Amino acid sequence: MKKYWKLTLLISASLTNINVISCSQTKNDSNMNIDKENTKPMNPSTNNSNKGDLNNKDSFKKPIEQDEKLKDNSNKVQNKKDDDDEEDFSDVINFKTEFIINDQNISSQVASKYLLSISDQYEVIYNLIEIDNKVKERFNIDLVDTKNIISDDEDGIIKNIQINFISKKSKKIVSKKITLKGFLIPKQETINESKQSEILIKKNLEDKYKNIFPSLLASMLMLNKSINDRYEYYNSEKNTSDNDESYGFYTLEDYAMVNSLFKNASVRLNPSLPFKFLDIKDSYIEKYQYRIQEIKANDLTGQLSLKVILEHIEENVPKRPSEVFIYNFDGFRRHNNLENFEFYLDSNEFIERTKENTRIKNKLNSWVQESNSQDLKNYLNEQEIHSIKQLIFKSLKLKAKNDKVYSTNENGISLENLASLKNNIVLYPFVTRFAESIIENFDITIDDNKNILIKTKLNIPIYASDDYDSFLEINGFNDQIQTNNLATFNSAELKK
Repeated sequence: MKKYWKLTLLISASLTNINVISCSQTKNDSNMNIDKENTKPMNPSTNNSNKGDLNNKDSFKKPIEQDEKLKDNSNKVQNKKDDDDEEDFSDVINFKTEFIINDQNISSQVASKYLLSISDQYEVIYNLIEIDNKVKERFNIDLVDTKNIISDDEDGIIKNIQINFISKKSKKIVSKKITLKGFLIPKQETINESKQSEILIKKNLEDKYKNIFPSLLASMLMLNKSINDRYEYYNSEKNTSDNDESYGFYTLEDYAMVNSLFKNASVRLNPSLPFKFLDIKDSYIEKYQYRIQEIKANDLTGQLSLKVILEHIEENVPKRPSEVFIYNFDGFRRHNNLENFEFYLDSNEFIERTKENTRIKNKLNSWVQESNSQDLKNYLNEQEIHSIKQLIFKSLKLKAKNDKVYSTNENGISLENLASLKNNIVLYPFVTRFAESIIENFDITIDDNKNILIKTKLNIPIYASDDYDSFLEINGFNDQIQTNNLATFNSAELKK
């Protein structure tokens, strides 16, 4: 029994709380079992200062202070963890802002021409910027303020491309302005002006050609520059059925059709056209030939410039190298706020097309029955508004009014038919682009007499380029002219 009590007193003096489960006097006293779960850690200082005094309150003071310290340390650890979890923006903050074009199909183009070619699809720029997959996983990436993107042909760059990196986690935004480098820098060609009048003759144009817009003449000159190349231009036309009207290259070189489009029946836009501008002197006609390489045209200034290659074709003699010459012509027709052309909405056409669209027709009739004076667009969803916009575009027509050169029938020509080339390019009466996008805005209202009023605001692209072009892919729409139109018809027409 001596062993038992001695052990009990020793433990009691050292621990604040112990439950002894069992003990027996055996040869091996180490077999004693203790419930560890109910055992609190021993405080060494308590042994020295309050040995065996379990009722002394001071014996619990230091463990509480230790708990506070542990709690303190726990908070510090948590704060450190929160700091570690803070979002890291370094990869987008340090995102590089200059990229060199590696795609030869793109780097072989002049910056301004490439920028114009993607004006309807700026998203292709994403393909030219190297963005790590880890960044794409953490950020939404938006291209913004595309109207501020500019090109610099002298340096071969496109700049002011603003990219926003938007955190998927916190929605915070980091903006970067990107520059694309490596576009073709056009070379200034040496022009041998001394021979310009020696071999080639610059002709004085007849008034019947001077009164035509330079963009139309430029496109037809390029078609007729070479018999071998003309099929490239034919292939740029839209595929149309036999019943569709077309005003593309095929039509405009057909003198029978041209007679109905110009008041002067002697206008010719066929292979004879280049010889109205330039000819070779008789003494050189067997030795040289010329070919129009590119043309620069501006419908705002009425100017036209031909870049011409002069080739030595004389047989049985050493060939002289080809030379490039520039010939400038001015005094052509130019835009003056479209004063001799009328863009108008054919209300009869609009009514018939609307009747074919049951959903829109029913919407219009319901709107009329409610005598709702507010703009119809407030009564429609986005899809229905788009359908109305399509109906308006398909009902728009162009006609010449009091014009001394151009001739259209009394009802005009559908803009949809005039857009005879791919990408909705128009050749006649001047080079432009007709698509739904020319409709900047439209309003449809109803008056007290149940008349439906359709107001449209159109932005007509104008070809005014400072660059030479082959007119295969026409992009020189650097300006536009605005025109407004009002069409009225009685709502009862929709029910007939």
